[in-house]
Amino acid sequence: LLIYRKNLMEIRDDVLRCKIHGGVIRLICTLERCADRLLCGECLTSAPAHYLPHLRLIADLDFSTLIEQTPENLQRLATIDAISYQFEKLLIGHLQRLISVPLENRLVEHGSSLKSASKKQVHSLTSGACLDLASQLERLLDSNRVPAVNSSSQRVRADVPDPTKYKLRCSTAHKDCNVGQKALIFLDQRNLVASAGSNGNVMLWRIINSNLEVVSSQKAHNSFVNAITPLDGQRAIATASDDGTVKVLTVDSLAVVLTLHRHTREVRDVVYDGEVRTIVSVGEDGQFNCWSVDTLLLDLEPISRTFTEGLRLVERFAPGRFAVGDKVGCVHILCYSKRQLVLERTFRAFNRPIKSLISADARTLVMTSLEESIRVFDANDGRRLNEFTAIHSPVMSALKLPGTDFFLFGGDNGVVYAVDLKSGALLRELTGHLATVSALTFVPVGNLILSGGAWDNNKLLLVWEP
Repeated sequence: LLIYRKNLMEIRDDVLRCKIHGGVIRLICTLERCADRLLCGECLTSAPAHYLPHLRLIADLDFSTLIEQTPENLQRLATIDAISYQFEKLLIGHLQRLISVPLENRLVEHGSSLKSASKKQVHSLTSGACLDLASQLERLLDSNRVPAVNSSSQRVRADVPDPTKYKLRCSTAHKDCNVGQKALIFLDQRNLVASAGSNGNVMLWRIINSNLEVVSSQKAHNSFVNAITPLDGQRAIATASDDGTVKVLTVDSLAVVLTLHRHTREVRDVVYDGEVRTIVSVGEDGQFNCWSVDTLLLDLEPISRTFTEGLRLVERFAPGRFAVGDKVGCVHILCYSKRQLVLERTFRAFNRPIKSLISADARTLVMTSLEESIRVFDANDGRRLNEFTAIHSPVMSALKLPGTDFFLFGGDNGVVYAVDLKSGALLRELTGHLATVSALTFVPVGNLILSGGAWDNNKLLLVWEP
């Protein structure tokens, strides 16, 4: 099984290099999920008996050999088409046995056979078949969902986190690098923390006995990295940077496999919506870009909307629905579905730039500005539901503790404030940073809180435990 997963990852990397259709990418990502589930001791009990042998054969297709046999310039369209054509014809034999409708029948409907099919027909046929098989496998995975068993050393605590009981566990220098505002995340499926910041490096950390240890570090951007978001299966992450690009990196090696060029100025935030399989980025150029992961490798332009003011933050609060904060204090609600982008409404939240924006639930938004107040809005109609002034400092980062009404806010003065959003009461002040608390994230293993600092001499990552 380990060899099986390794082969899948190698194919995935080759496919990314050669820009094969999105259907193949989705199938490979789904096959990786299958391998992960089997490695965790789970069983696809309702899978037909012939599934695994043919999935293994697909994983063993020697796509690397095809690449080595091609001319030197892999970027030439003719070369890419030739590789895609050969690889997809190899796939078709195995796909025939795994989907409900024989592929030959699909070709016959268009007056062709596999032998005489054009490259375009083979591309379309294989991509559609891969999507069909991916959907079948995803249904099998969902119908056989068994929670993975945690080892005793990494057991997730079942109790609800109580912010009044947290204390500083340890501090770690962030390699002389300010932490980006949304560039500190926990990858729960990998038990890793990813961080980035002012030097353009992306770093992975492992949590061992509530302490952070560096796993790897890689230069990904030429400027400040503002945000990180995990993609499907947490095998890859997307990053947003002041160098004007969004990049996709593998978690295993931190290798950059894709660079998205569309923004003309700093990219301030990036999020991923797994329901609509879309990467969303916003920037100082006012662009709101939706990149479908199923069409990324086809070099299609993103679905975009441009606003007059620079955009600072984006929050996905419901499937296909996003809240965007700009630099003059306005919030825009957008809906994305079936490659259509609709601006639902715009409302003014503050008179100064939005500094933090998170969702309390599928319709409630919590945000802050430099005006030293916390405001709560209804995303469906833009009404202000509440306002709290318990914090006497501009708030630069925010985090909702799962399963509670408690929120953490990182102040410009180095203090992490714990607030009960129902009552507005200030529950606790956590001190440890010397300057701005630029990022916050929650780690379910041990109910830990991680905070990242910026603009102080130490540039620390702090670990807080209950």
